[in-house]
Amino acid sequence: MCSAELSPTSILLLSAVTAGFLIQQFANLDIDKYPFPILGTVFSIQWIIALGLQYSGGIYHTFWAAQSIALLTVTVGLISLWANTLIYRAFFHPLNRFPGPYGAKLSKLWVLNKVVQSDLKLYQVADKLQKTYGDYVRTAVTDYGPSIEEFTSKLVERLDRTAGGATLVNEFCTHYAYDVMSSLAFGTSTRFIEGESNGKANIILKTIQKGIVHIAFLAHLPWALSMAETLWFLGGPLKSLREWSGDQVEARRHFESPRPDIIGHLLANTKDDKKGRILLHAEGRLIVGAGSDTTGSALAVLLTFMAYFHDYQEKLHDEVEKTFADKTYVCTQPQTLLDSIINEALRLCPPILFNSQRMAPKGGLRIGDIEIPEGTVCLLGPFTPHHDERNFLQANEFIPERWTSRPELIINKIAFIPFSMGPYMCPGKAVAMMEMRSVIAHLVQRYRIDFPKGANFDIQKYYSDIVDHFTAGIPDQELVFTPRNV
Repeated sequence: MCSAELSPTSILLLSAVTAGFLIQQFANLDIDKYPFPILGTVFSIQWIIALGLQYSGGIYHTFWAAQSIALLTVTVGLISLWANTLIYRAFFHPLNRFPGPYGAKLSKLWVLNKVVQSDLKLYQVADKLQKTYGDYVRTAVTDYGPSIEEFTSKLVERLDRTAGGATLVNEFCTHYAYDVMSSLAFGTSTRFIEGESNGKANIILKTIQKGIVHIAFLAHLPWALSMAETLWFLGGPLKSLREWSGDQVEARRHFESPRPDIIGHLLANTKDDKKGRILLHAEGRLIVGAGSDTTGSALAVLLTFMAYFHDYQEKLHDEVEKTFADKTYVCTQPQTLLDSIINEALRLCPPILFNSQRMAPKGGLRIGDIEIPEGTVCLLGPFTPHHDERNFLQANEFIPERWTSRPELIINKIAFIPFSMGPYMCPGKAVAMMEMRSVIAHLVQRYRIDFPKGANFDIQKYYSDIVDHFTAGIPDQELVFTPRNV
């Protein structure tokens, strides 16, 4: 009885299939962090196979024959790895006991598809998933007060020039937030509020606004985000932002600011070497980008709420009028109604809709009767818990009293997480609260805020038109600011 020998091609392809299986079983490929090294390894393996075949003197001794069979071998290996990964995720993954859409178990592309289908409203998709599948769904600075008040005064001057006419609230809220954060970060303002921003600052603002839309897609494919970050030097918006923040940090290094600023503090506590400069430049981008867009969004929502919930506008006017009169107002200190209105607006429309991430520690994590395996990345965004009746009664209603005279409307206060929570809580919370107190207090005290005549404002449509691109994209809204002393 004769046994047929396997051909060299069959041996190579069977080896590739076996390698794909073994890599899936035993290797920990962190492609999200190291996409290029892993991609380089794949190409290197192809060339090693091709060279080995070429110099072995067999049937693949020519260059093109060796390259072709090497490419086929690597491709079969990758298909085997992909297929084994899908089988593992579908049937053997430790999170399989958690309910959820089948496609979400297999690939992050399912989430990316939902981002596209929902028109950047993934937070609404997540809220529907929670209602369908339950709670566990498998898917893959007080020194700054004077500076803030100074910028609020400039904002008032700008609104005085357009008082009585319709003003796009999103625009001036964004300009205010960027001016404040650039000043607090680098000691110099971008001067948007005064209308004196330079061309570079205008480009950077547009770059950040476009960049966060791209992040809405790339953030669900971490390996793609890593590749974009690695290739920043090729050009585009990321290159412009990195160069601008680097220039701002280095300029700040060479002058003394009369007021405290964040980068000045970091410069004093960071080594002046390559590693230190990389960290400082990254912090500069983060401070201005994350700190400005979030506050700008929150302010736009708050002012729109003041026009819609007119009774609260008048009650707040009475409160701030009194504190201004007796000189007890300071933006660094809470005020009863003002802070309750801010909290309620942040609860209904959190300025960051993106899911915070935490990893289950060694030994796993137990929440109630749910066991989460160690190493599992858990995601939680603020929108769903903020709108959950188990946490807040009448969860979809604007009721500032829940934070003051009606505490029974709050069932679980710890579910209020507009600034995230724990050791990774937003470090800019205090500054953001000062900005919101300052702007809302001054504008409500000075102006009557209304919608333009004939405007047909639908608050449910306003809510549903908010998009999720890391920070909340607030629908454009025009408001009229009429001086109260006229």
